[in-house]
Amino acid sequence: RMVDEGRFREDLYYRLHVITVHLPALRERKEDIPKLFHHFVLIAAARYDRESVPLDARQAARLMQHSWPGNVRELRNLAERYVLLGPAALAEGDSASGPNIASRQTLSEMMDGFERSAIVSALNACHGSIKDTMVQLGIARKTLYDKMKKHGLDKAEFKD
Repeated sequence: RMVDEGRFREDLYYRLHVITVHLPALRERKEDIPKLFHHFVLIAAARYDRESVPLDARQAARLMQHSWPGNVRELRNLAERYVLLGPAALAEGDSASGPNIASRQTLSEMMDGFERSAIVSALNACHGSIKDTMVQLGIARKTLYDKMKKHGLDKAEFKD
């Protein structure tokens, strides 16, 4: 249809249109939500060097009640918040996907917490090596030291 309207290149369409796969929206596959959430939690836990905490039955039921307008991306983002913020990311609120911590923390405080967590995870993964940590985080040495000072982190705490 977009090809007919001139909004999509016909040659590209035929290159990409090798096989058509129909995937129903997440809201149409509610029974898959806990399994997918668990999968995304495992990935996020490995990425951020955190423990993966399983959902209890009540939390799984809440996830299955949500309409998931953002589809699987929304579920994946919630799983990352769950790993980083803990069960507070699933706290009762207006939406199953919205962390109910905004009333207790400002955006700046949440960003600082995430930044500190990312630096701690990288320092742990790199065994306190500043060079490896700055490469992993993609920041300059001075920036890393400034942020470590801001968050009260000492590289000696992360050495093996």
